[in-house]
Amino acid sequence: MREFWHLGKENRNPSIHLNNNLINGIAYNSHHLHGPTGPTGSTGPQGPTRIGLQQAIPFSENARPTYQRNMLISYEGSIYQVLSDSPQGLPGSSNDYQLIVTGVTGTTGAQGVTGVTGSTGPQGITGASGSTGPQGITGASGITGPQGVTGASGNTGPQGITGATGNTGPQGVTGVTGSTGPQGVTG
Repeated sequence: MREFWHLGKENRNPSIHLNNNLINGIAYNSHHLHGPTGPTGSTGPQGPTRIGLQQAIPFSENARPTYQRNMLISYEGSIYQVLSDSPQGLPGSSNDYQLIVTGVTGTTGAQGVTGVTGSTGPQGITGASGSTGPQGITGASGITGPQGVTGASGNTGPQGITGATGNTGPQGVTGVTGSTGPQGVTG
């Protein structure tokens, strides 16, 4: 190799041919000897995915059981990282959360302008009639009302037709003979 370092100044080995600064296809100059470029190395492993602070979601007690490790949660103006799946307690008081950024709650913004009321939508289609329900239970009898006022007497009706003569009754029983009367005065 030492011979190669000095090839730019003099050629001590007549068996080495110089052709446009190449020796057997290897480029050189007066200071360095360069071989051909080696193959590209394999791609390294994927680095860990990092979560941006803008992906922090507001803390919700109802959603807390669904939180997964490494999620970012915003709570009372600060950002916390979830340290375990389905964390317990509240950020700032539970060991299941780690404080990442402490923030100051800004002032509440001004009330936005009320939007214009939208136009009324079209009338919906009338639904189909429901089936008739079962017969209801007969209600209890009501209390008897008071006696009504007696109405005025009606007009006398016309004389009825005389009925037919009845049949002759049977002969009555002969009565008992009476006692003899007193003697009359002699004339």
